[in-house]
Amino acid sequence: MKQELLQQLTKQLSQSIKDLDAFIISTQEEAIQAPGAMQSQHDTTKREAGYRMNELVERRAHLSQSIKTITDFVPRILPHYNHGEIGALVITQDTQNNKKNYFLLPAGEGEIIEKEDTAHHIFIISPQSPLFSLLEGKRVGETYTFRDKIITIQDIQ
Repeated sequence: MKQELLQQLTKQLSQSIKDLDAFIISTQEEAIQAPGAMQSQHDTTKREAGYRMNELVERRAHLSQSIKTITDFVPRILPHYNHGEIGALVITQDTQNNKKNYFLLPAGEGEIIEKEDTAHHIFIISPQSPLFSLLEGKRVGETYTFRDKIITIQDIQ
C-alpha cells in the first residue's frame, strides 16, 4: 500500500510541476508585454510579474527536489514500523472519534493523497512539520495533544 501511495504522491507532485510550468510561461508573457520603467514609472506590472516568476521557479525547484528525495527514499521504506518515524503510516483518532492518516516522509509535506479504498485522506508530514515531532517515536496506544485535542495513535504501518 505504501508503495502505491508513494507512486500517487510522485504523480501529484509531477502534475503540480506541469501546472507551475504553465504559470511560469504565462507570467513570462505577462512580464514581456507589460510596460517597462521607461514607458510608465507607475506601472509595476513588470516588476510584480518578475517577483511572481521567482516564486514560481522556487516552488518548482522545491517540488522537483521533493520528487527526487521521495524517489531516493522508496527502496528504504519498510512494510511495517513499530513507532512513528520516516516511512511510517500513522493512523490517529481524537476524542470525538475523528480519524486521520499521516504518512511520515522526508519530503512532500503539505500534500494530501485521496484514496478511494480508505475513508480518510492521507496527509504527508515531513520533519519540517510541527506535527512530525508529536508523532515521532510514538507507539500504538500512546497519546499526544494537538490544538487542544487529545489524540491517540490507533495503528502504525
